[in-house]
Amino acid sequence: MEHGDTVGPDAFAQIPRALLTAFPDLRVTVEGTVAEGEDVVSRWTASATHRGEFFGIARTGKPVRFGGMSWPRFRDGRLVEGWDSGNVGGLVQQLAAG
Repeated sequence: MEHGDTVGPDAFAQIPRALLTAFPDLRVTVEGTVAEGEDVVSRWTASATHRGEFFGIARTGKPVRFGGMSWPRFRDGRLVEGWDSGNVGGLVQQLAAG
C-alpha cells in the first residue's frame, strides 16, 4: 500500500485487501455523515489488531485505533470518485511505540 492517488477500480480494491491482510479484525465505526447532492462525507474511527506487515512494519500483535474521513462522490447511483484521509502517521506511531 502506498501514499498518493489511487486511480481505477483495480487499484482501489487493493487498499481494503492490504488493510485486511495487516488488520484482519478491522472494525470501522461511522461517527458522523453529511450529504449534499452527489457528495457524502463520513467521519470514522477504526480499531484493529496488527497481524500482518503494514508499511514495512512486521506484525506486532498490538491493538490500534485511528480515525479518518471519507468523501465519495456518486453519479447516477454509482461511485465515480472519492477521497479518503486516515491518520496513517498516528497508526504507524502506535505500531512503532515500544
